[in-house]
Amino acid sequence: MALSFNGGFIGISHKPLAETGTTGPKTTTFNSTNPAFELLRGTTVIDYNLVAGGGGGGDNSGGGGGGGGVLNATCVSIPNPGASGYEVLVQVGGGGNGGRSGSQGTPSYIASTPLGQAIGGGAGNTGTQAGGPGGSGGGGSSAGSSSAGGGSGTSGQGNDGGGGAWSPVYAGGGGGGKGSAGSNNSGSNGGPGGNGSSIPLTPGTYAGGGGGSGPSNGGSGGPGGGGAGRTPGSGQNGGAGTGNTGGGGGNGSTDVPGGNGGSGKVVLVEKEGSYSFLQNLSGRWSLRSHFAYKSQGNWSS
Repeated sequence: MALSFNGGFIGISHKPLAETGTTGPKTTTFNSTNPAFELLRGTTVIDYNLVAGGGGGGDNSGGGGGGGGVLNATCVSIPNPGASGYEVLVQVGGGGNGGRSGSQGTPSYIASTPLGQAIGGGAGNTGTQAGGPGGSGGGGSSAGSSSAGGGSGTSGQGNDGGGGAWSPVYAGGGGGGKGSAGSNNSGSNGGPGGNGSSIPLTPGTYAGGGGGSGPSNGGSGGPGGGGAGRTPGSGQNGGAGTGNTGGGGGNGSTDVPGGNGGSGKVVLVEKEGSYSFLQNLSGRWSLRSHFAYKSQGNWSS
């Protein structure tokens, strides 16, 4: 009698077995870089929010750092991971250093070849330098008989920084934020940082600009983690941007360094979907083979 292949087997088949299922949705928030994040099996489409690191603030009545760039995207395709999870690099941008002249924040992105990239916030500068470009631009500064404008923001990710002026006194502009541009200095007061904004996938306000500084008062940091510019006699450096908001650092004053920019954030949603794949596994026997091995004393327990 011919052996039936419709049942009566022990073990798992040496022939390919089809497996299907559904996956997602799943939301993951990253406050630090994960170089090998494994997506759910079968994930081919994601949504994400990227917040880059904020720019650092400068000193000497200069400008505040710009807020980190913000990039929101939906239904972004990734390669089919097949049977097993597909690993991607998730980079969370760090804040730029504060100092005599601040430095730009670093970008945030997903995948080794970025599926879009949020640009780090521009540096707040000193002397006669314009604010640095970035996701949002850093604030400009002033010195001597010169003034400098704010740095340019990246379209869709942030806004320009405010300008500094030397007359009637030296004062710097605020860094730009995702929600609004940084303000120019007002007389002897540093310009406030631009407002941050919300992002769709998680609560909170992000990417506010750092405040500029001046001989009377430092500018306030923008809502969304921006650090305040230093007010003379306060005994403090420029305010640091808040971590994981992408806020820009506030400016310092003469020989007092500006604050560091705040680190960024990444939020990733793996969309609901389905998967189907073949697994090639070995070790399946018919009942006839099992009986023969048992009869011969060769079947292992």
